[in-house]
Amino acid sequence: MNRSQSAPDGPPTGMDAGEIKQRIIRAYRRLASAPVGGSGSQAVIIARFGPLEARLSKVPAGEPSSGMPMYWIEIHSHARGCVIDSCGICEFGERDLARAVDLIMQAAREGRSLQ
Repeated sequence: MNRSQSAPDGPPTGMDAGEIKQRIIRAYRRLASAPVGGSGSQAVIIARFGPLEARLSKVPAGEPSSGMPMYWIEIHSHARGCVIDSCGICEFGERDLARAVDLIMQAAREGRSLQ
């Protein structure tokens, strides 16, 4: 089993909350050089676990409505071909990072039922 696979009852193998937080921060840095999609958005992969993928995406500049986050953590299901859960990030402060880590860890734990 490699680091991107998941254990049946836990987060991606070898990843704890601290590692997921670091992956989110590194993903944020990678967004600067990520290709821009057809809609003008950008996205990078944070982690993969089974048929699920955690992504950090950025809404195109000028697009978010007042009060809407510019960054989103998305849980994408390859089996369903869509985003099945997400949370917005306004600032990369401790509160937003903690919510994002919780979302990813929950998806990793419940991955089989969420796919």
